Amino acid sequence: MTVKVTAYCPCPICCGKHSNGKTAINRNAYQPGVAVDKTIIRLRSRLDVPGYGNWVMADDTGSRVKGKHIDVRFNTHSEALEWAKNNPKHIRIRVWTKIND
Repeated sequence: MTVKVTAYCPCPICCGKHSNGKTAINRNAYQPGVAVDKTIIRLRSRLDVPGYGNWVMADDTGSRVKGKHIDVRFNTHSEALEWAKNNPKHIRIRVWTKIND
């Protein structure tokens, strides 16, 4: 699937004043992961995102992540800005969704 891609980190600039270091499924937000629109890509799915990582988990959501849009996560704001500046704005990803949760 081809998606719009952006980058973020768990800081208050990216996640708002109530950022708490946890993802939507209560994972540590300081480890690799991806925010998705859960109506398009199921949470806990694995994504192969070229330039970011092989088979990272869709473990977060975001108010600005709608439709075919993913937001890849970094530890710091500067890393997220740098990645967004140096990578394409639309990419083709592979999604692996477990059928039995």
